Amino acid sequence: MILTCFAINYAQESSDLSEVNNSKWRKGVCLGLCTEKTSASTFEFSILRDINNQSDIYVSFGSFFIFTVNYGAGYRYYYNSKLKPSFFLSCSFNAASYPETPTVTALNFTFARSFNPPLDFINIIPALFMAILSRGTVIPPKLNFPENTKLNLGLVLSYSNFFKNEHELILLPLINLEIDF
Repeated sequence: MILTCFAINYAQESSDLSEVNNSKWRKGVCLGLCTEKTSASTFEFSILRDINNQSDIYVSFGSFFIFTVNYGAGYRYYYNSKLKPSFFLSCSFNAASYPETPTVTALNFTFARSFNPPLDFINIIPALFMAILSRGTVIPPKLNFPENTKLNLGLVLSYSNFFKNEHELILLPLINLEIDF
């Protein structure tokens, strides 16, 4: 009986290992207040490696408008499948370089939830941004976001020297749109 239980458990672990070996690479983009994968960014580009249907590892590059170069690497775990809206945890190590200042480093722990936002709502954000920049003279076209666009909302506990030269714990918001390709 014990050997049967062990054999069933071993068979499940073997199938999990085959999922890891058959994992794939994918790309993603985040727009908004991006504090999970890199230090505070408004745009991030990520290369992700699927471990299984609930977790992945990533390397990200981002920028706060045009003023910084941010980069980071980490691990994300979803409570449900990553293909559906779900709570997730993330841990990342990241850094940011600013002109003529020391490099900022951080260790981030994230607790957040992903949502499937209505795509009509998402189109309002770039339209408002373009209207403000053009002072209402340009009517932006409707953008077609992919169906796998997610709205991420959460909190990031960051051990960072972002505001001072010494590392300290900081609680940051996470509010962004994430699009996987």
